[in-house]
Amino acid sequence: MGKRTRPQSVDGTKERSPHAGRGSLNLAVANAIVKVYAACGGRGPTKARASSDGNLVVCVLEEVLTTLERTLVQRGHDNQVRAGRAAFQAAIRDRLTAVVEEVTGCPVLTALGETDPDRDIAVQVFVLDPAARDGVRPERDGAIQELRGRSQAAYVRREELARQARALGGQADQARRRARQLTESAQEQARSDPSESPRGE
Repeated sequence: MGKRTRPQSVDGTKERSPHAGRGSLNLAVANAIVKVYAACGGRGPTKARASSDGNLVVCVLEEVLTTLERTLVQRGHDNQVRAGRAAFQAAIRDRLTAVVEEVTGCPVLTALGETDPDRDIAVQVFVLDPAARDGVRPERDGAIQELRGRSQAAYVRREELARQARALGGQADQARRRARQLTESAQEQARSDPSESPRGE
């Protein structure tokens, strides 16, 4: 199978758009499922990618088989490996359900799993409670939008204060220049006015 790498998306790319709530949620789901596989199976998949649409969450995992399982597949015992993996996925279904509910904030109505030993790929499917809007933690999405709004308002306010500070700084510079000009003018006038010169004895 070659050198194993750290878990990443199926196409080898990292999740993008840290400001995209759904993308961050999908990455969190994939990481949580990988951890369950590793904790219960001794090792986890090296690649994982989750996607969500409405109340449906799907996670595709690659390179899930152990060395023993890969050897059995190479020897033509893929049916036995498939049966063993089906039993494994059934055994960890409750833990997978728990982590998906924790990450999404939505109850899971049902969880399904399937493994293709020949391709060394597993799929986990979760159907969330459709009563939860969009199937993805609506209260979290609302909080994120509120925080973004506050951040934008704070940025606008900061820019306005900076503009005012620059304007005040410019006015202060003008006042200092004007005061200096008046002082120099008064000194020049004092030097050129004979009435102000000292009188002799």
